[in-house]
Amino acid sequence: MTELINAFQMAQRQFDHVAEQLKLDPQVAEILRWPAREFKFEIPLRMDDGSLRLFFGYRVQHNDARGPNKGGIRFHPARPWIPCAPCRCG
Repeated sequence: MTELINAFQMAQRQFDHVAEQLKLDPQVAEILRWPAREFKFEIPLRMDDGSLRLFFGYRVQHNDARGPNKGGIRFHPARPWIPCAPCRCG
């Protein structure tokens, strides 16, 4: 039987490996290991065949000690329902 890959668990294993190589303080590693905020949202979309499908989106912020967490979807003020390209600026 095939095992499903959990991306979050895989990322935590990679983080643990790197934290060990860097000899990171275990208390600091524990704080950085878990997200500070999680946002989950649902987007219902009417498909071309008329059916309605629900899509899920996620945004996770880990640590904002080095500055504000910017980015994500930006909406045009004239058309708030149509997303623009994500902001990549500092």
